[in-house]
Amino acid sequence: LKSWKREEKKERSIEEIAEEQEFVEEKVKSAYDSAFEKGKGYVSDLEKEEGDKAADIYQTLEKLGQLKEQGVLTEEEFQTKKAELLSRI
Repeated sequence: LKSWKREEKKERSIEEIAEEQEFVEEKVKSAYDSAFEKGKGYVSDLEKEEGDKAADIYQTLEKLGQLKEQGVLTEEEFQTKKAELLSRI
């Protein structure tokens, strides 16, 4: 009778360990999925910022081109600023 109880205890503890392991695996998967979704949002935000940044630079280049055409900027000043702006992209 005592040996049967010991074996029953072992089986329960193995089942408990399996349940704990499953619980931990679910928590880890949940944490991973959450971090992955946050990462996707971060990448999306960066891509949007880069797109916005490129659009802003393009608009600035257009304005500089207009200033050059009006004679406010020299060709050299325009090229210098243009190179500076394009290096940001």
